[in-house]
Amino acid sequence: MPCGCSRVLMAASMVTAVVVLAALLAPHAVTWQSPQESIEPAVLQQMRALGISVDGIERFRGIFGGPNDVGLLTLVTVGPALVYWQVASRRIKWALAAVVTCAFSTCLLADSRSPMAALTVGIVLYCIWRYRIKGILAIAAAAVAGLVIAGLLGHDVSAYLNRGDVTTLTGRTDMWQFVIADILRRPLFGYGYAVSGAIFESRYFPLWWGPWDQGPHSSIHNGYLEHAVGVGIPATMFWLAIMLYPWITVFRSQGDPWHLKSIALLIVIPLLVYNLTEAALGDCIQASGLLFGLAWAIGERYRMLLAREREQVRREALAQMPHGVAALVG
Repeated sequence: MPCGCSRVLMAASMVTAVVVLAALLAPHAVTWQSPQESIEPAVLQQMRALGISVDGIERFRGIFGGPNDVGLLTLVTVGPALVYWQVASRRIKWALAAVVTCAFSTCLLADSRSPMAALTVGIVLYCIWRYRIKGILAIAAAAVAGLVIAGLLGHDVSAYLNRGDVTTLTGRTDMWQFVIADILRRPLFGYGYAVSGAIFESRYFPLWWGPWDQGPHSSIHNGYLEHAVGVGIPATMFWLAIMLYPWITVFRSQGDPWHLKSIALLIVIPLLVYNLTEAALGDCIQASGLLFGLAWAIGERYRMLLAREREQVRREALAQMPHGVAALVG
């Protein structure tokens, strides 16, 4: 495993340990967030004036400002841990198993579902790539077991899964319709770099209050749409092509000396999936963006070295050919 990702794993594991200690030792009022606390005080007052009640459950936030930060920590911890598992010794594997268990446990307490879904996609793709038919059978067995457990638990599971109107991704799809319509009005150049949620100040935006009244700081909850709003569709597609090109090269290559295919499946793809529901990658900032940028840099370095090696092989082959043939081939 490249040393950069292993160092990210070490740092994330240390933070996970602190979060677990906070869950065990810190006061409940500090480490847990009520539904009312997740809403701005001014917005909460408006909701009460309109007679809107605040429903929901308490969610674990640990040492962070909100529960979703705990889910993000799980995302940047579990992926590198699963990649490192392939080259770890038996003693290290026990430590990795403990880290992964703690990370998943805190994510469940935080009720952060997007990171769990993103990791599930990556793990399923990895099992299919690595184990082929055995992986598909294992995934099918796990799905059946999950359905059986859900059936036994009954109403409790359905109530949890439907929390926050899952059919609209907690209101995201309704908001995205407005965002896409605004993007189509200025598809080539967008509205300006880092403008982001300022488009919600439009008089035509259907929600006049809530988490959408913070100007440029209002989250679009989709990294790809956020890019398109700021710099337009062509620049967004160009950015995405640059970030994906090393991984296309990796999977087109025969060997995998740097274990980059597992990095792509267990780190990069979950981050790309997570970016569908959160603006998580952007300019490679914050924990998710930093890990994504680091993985890209490792993949791009491998692509450059591979291209240089292929060019060297081509030159050596041309040097061994007759000059006439080399001129025609070259």
